[in-house]
Amino acid sequence: MIVLDVLGAPRPQARPRVFQVAGHPRVLSEKTGWYWRVHMAALYARDGGEPCIEGPVRLLMEHRMPRPKRLAKKATPAHIIKPDWDNLGKVSDALVGVLLARDEQVVDGRVTKRYAEPGESPGCRITITPLGNDSCDPECV
Repeated sequence: MIVLDVLGAPRPQARPRVFQVAGHPRVLSEKTGWYWRVHMAALYARDGGEPCIEGPVRLLMEHRMPRPKRLAKKATPAHIIKPDWDNLGKVSDALVGVLLARDEQVVDGRVTKRYAEPGESPGCRITITPLGNDSCDPECV
């Protein structure tokens, strides 16, 4: 199991933009600062130079969004504003080529978002669990 705790305000992955140059389609896929922060955390976790995980994996991403000042000491409500949880999960592409060989390896995953608790830093806890070479781990069926 590999656990990353990336600090900072989580941001969604930007969608690719398609445009034409001299009649040929071009794709621009901007990488956000948050993408590079996750990528660098993955490189740091792979410090030993081990090869990427090849088999199926479970990927858990727990995002702690910055806490607004209006919630200073109040109870923590659910984070029901943008960014959408599915767009936050797309940043998992930053793990490909570093900890994961391909993004198709993720056979079980979960993305959550919530406000950081008072005194807790915003960020994301990413847990990657190899599932072995069977078709699926019994827990995910």
